[in-house]
Amino acid sequence: MAIIHNGCTGRTYLGVEVSIDKRLPPSGLFSRGPVFSSNAPKDDEMGEDLWDAVTAKITEELEEEESIFPITNWPEIDQSKVGWLCCTFRMMVGENTIFEHGILVQYGTFWNWFYTVRDLLASEHEDEQVVYSGFESPELRMTLHRSPIDPLYFDTPPDKTVYGHSLQIFVNPCIAEGGGVTLDGPGMYLGVEEAELMAFSQQLLDEAHQAG
Repeated sequence: MAIIHNGCTGRTYLGVEVSIDKRLPPSGLFSRGPVFSSNAPKDDEMGEDLWDAVTAKITEELEEEESIFPITNWPEIDQSKVGWLCCTFRMMVGENTIFEHGILVQYGTFWNWFYTVRDLLASEHEDEQVVYSGFESPELRMTLHRSPIDPLYFDTPPDKTVYGHSLQIFVNPCIAEGGGVTLDGPGMYLGVEEAELMAFSQQLLDEAHQAG
């Protein structure tokens, strides 16, 4: 289970938990409400065409981001893992679960998120930077804002840039019922530290990789 929270305890605790329950077996074309894609292996002719299209889109997005912060050389994605993952999304307030819903997320979403966040946190910049979890898994949306902190307001070293990080994470539960792909849905807004953010991203990727 991947968990990220606001660092508080008791009634002021706010947290998001994402459990990856299982991996769907390769089955060619796949649809859920208005979302269509393929989780077929790349050596399948149709799966290869669709995978190439997705790869081209991701590359295009990364090239756009390259002018904002540097993208390092990422490892080759494990193509045997590419496909849909059945996940459970929970929002916690205090000791209570205020929302729980099953969602489908592409393995590539967690893979892409981890390496993008890693590269962003390793960069330096003067303006706010924003990264998104991607278009291919519309049931889960994650948006990270990273902004330099003005040293006039905080006791920060003059020769070092310190950043603030805020994460918005929400779901669109209507897709599974045949609703449209929108930005509507319950979610949570968290101020997070770099270490916790990196740990959360690593947990998501590890669980996605290990899911059976």
